[in-house]
Amino acid sequence: MTPASLLRSVATALLLVTVLPFAGFAQGSEAPSSSADASPSIEVMLVGTVHLDNPGRDVNNPQVPDVLAPEKQAELAALRASLVRFQPTKMAIEVRKRHQTAIDSLYRAFRAGRMDTSFAVGDFVSVRSEQYQLGFQLANRLDHERVWAVDHFLPMRFDRVQSFAKQNDPALLRYLSAFSDGPLMTDLDSLLQKESLVDLYRFLNRPETVDRFRAPNVRIAATAADTSYVGADVIAEYHKRNLRIFANIASVAEPGDRIIAIFGAGHMPYLRPLVQASPRMTLVEPNRYLSPTR
Repeated sequence: MTPASLLRSVATALLLVTVLPFAGFAQGSEAPSSSADASPSIEVMLVGTVHLDNPGRDVNNPQVPDVLAPEKQAELAALRASLVRFQPTKMAIEVRKRHQTAIDSLYRAFRAGRMDTSFAVGDFVSVRSEQYQLGFQLANRLDHERVWAVDHFLPMRFDRVQSFAKQNDPALLRYLSAFSDGPLMTDLDSLLQKESLVDLYRFLNRPETVDRFRAPNVRIAATAADTSYVGADVIAEYHKRNLRIFANIASVAEPGDRIIAIFGAGHMPYLRPLVQASPRMTLVEPNRYLSPTR
């Protein structure tokens, strides 16, 4: 073999090494996965919620009635009775993962009947919170040994969007103001004041309602000027937070698990597609279990 022929042979071999691993993608096939990843044996129910203790930490904060009132306690009991039919093996809550040790201690005290109801652990706010009223209460009813903290907080720098929009996109500010006073928030307020909490959760977890929560972020992402992508960058941070939340849920999920993860409804447009796309997980719709009250 001449030196030129040898060089061509080596070049061809290197090209094949480079191309062959990606040949399947060129034909539209999927990358091979391990047998563990290919088995969708983990069921995940993502339950979208309003913050029942209404801490005012979101852009839009509906007025939540006192959930410790007897009528609302009865409604929460009905909500828990519906969700328990799923028979979850793990409860995951919107508390930062770094607070897991504190949550473990608090949950043990709760189960022993000696929890101080004035507690505050990081972003785990009060006995009125959904973390307590749903997460702790359901886990205890099912005799779980712990409740899983799976949040990863990243600040959503909405102030940057507002400052930028004042100068470059005033239509965005008009849109957001209209959204705050618009049909979605009006529907939420009406349900909170006039209907049961079961009806509220059925509304929050309809796929069409989930889509309505996505709309403001899509509009924010579009606000830009020349090489400045303020809106897209802010929404990217929110995507990053939800990706890390998903990673935290995945890290505690084991084959055969049935997990309920309770998060603010604004997270649902981002978490649901991740669970649906995971070869390890099956997304379970909460409304399969939440019976209408009338």
